[in-house]
Amino acid sequence: MFWMFNLCKIFSFLGKCSTFLGLFVISYIEYKKGVDYMCNNENNSCENCIADILKVILILQQSVCQNDCCLETCDRGFLGQNSSFCYNTRPIVLYTCGSGSTPLAMPISKDPSITTTNTVFRLEKLDGNCATCRVLANNTDSSSVFPYEATNSFFTINLNCCCVLRCLDDTFVEGI
Repeated sequence: MFWMFNLCKIFSFLGKCSTFLGLFVISYIEYKKGVDYMCNNENNSCENCIADILKVILILQQSVCQNDCCLETCDRGFLGQNSSFCYNTRPIVLYTCGSGSTPLAMPISKDPSITTTNTVFRLEKLDGNCATCRVLANNTDSSSVFPYEATNSFFTINLNCCCVLRCLDDTFVEGI
């Protein structure tokens, strides 16, 4: 219970926007009852750790609020890097279980004549162990400080097929 009080104090000074996030984190920890959801539980089972992290990313992208510094992990409790700029995306790269060290690549367009693919995605929806992702394209505007552009190319993947999730630096993606 002491850790819960400390978490409440931390989230209370971060502001009103963080209150929801703080309650979510506390509820999530209570729900998991102390099991390390990063796959270090006593059964050494990694059944849905990727889905759990993606839940956190989705909530962050939907609530977009800034907080103070923290470890730069996939499940850190805010988007951005201690900046006043409003980031809206935590880009991800997925690796499927049979692909070795090759990330999943998907087409950036629904047009079959465009064969360009990319390995960087934005999580759009999570339903159990199924994730719907938007393919992000490399930004062609050389004057932009943001590395990705939104596309209208989406896919759904069964997360049981994924064995690695890699998070890239948070960013702003226009058109989301």
